[in-house]
Amino acid sequence: MDFLMEQEVKGFGQDFKHGIAKQDADKLMFEKKLLEGLGEEMEEEIKNPKSKLPMKKQKIARKLNRKKKWAVWKENLRKILIGNKKGDQ
Repeated sequence: MDFLMEQEVKGFGQDFKHGIAKQDADKLMFEKKLLEGLGEEMEEEIKNPKSKLPMKKQKIARKLNRKKKWAVWKENLRKILIGNKKGDQ
């Protein structure tokens, strides 16, 4: 193994170690936030979600979701009744 390949392998090992250290630090920070009372705020937000979108954007989002559901429903029905042309060949 040449010098550059050896350095690259060492770099992968270091990246892996740094990734694990960062995950551990994030876990500890999250645990600290939960113990300091943020967990209660999270539970309250889950029970009573507050929408971050204005009403106009909410209406647009609902409309787009409805259109998407109809498109998926129609496509599935078309596959059931007509069949999949690619699969028939």
